[in-house]
Amino acid sequence: MLVSVTENGFAKSAQVPGYYIAGKTGTAQVSWGALDIDKEGYSDKTIQSFIGFAPAFEPRFLILVKLDNPKTKTAEYSAIPCFQKLAKYIIDYWQIPPDLENY
Repeated sequence: MLVSVTENGFAKSAQVPGYYIAGKTGTAQVSWGALDIDKEGYSDKTIQSFIGFAPAFEPRFLILVKLDNPKTKTAEYSAIPCFQKLAKYIIDYWQIPPDLENY
């Protein structure tokens, strides 16, 4: 299920060629109370996140990227690109063999 998020869902940009990546996006509105403002409801500020691990079927690492009030509206354009760069770096650094054939 978490692999389908990166293969077919909003997190396609989390993919690293040759590897199955599993993950989940998250976007939360920040309440006025969390900002110490005495008002009900939610502000226009958000917290965006992506948590993922790889290789998906024999995980070697897990990364959580959490961004407070990024300029973009969804994690697809903020947290996921950060995750993808970190995942690719870790895979290369630790020389993790590809889990997809033909790589």
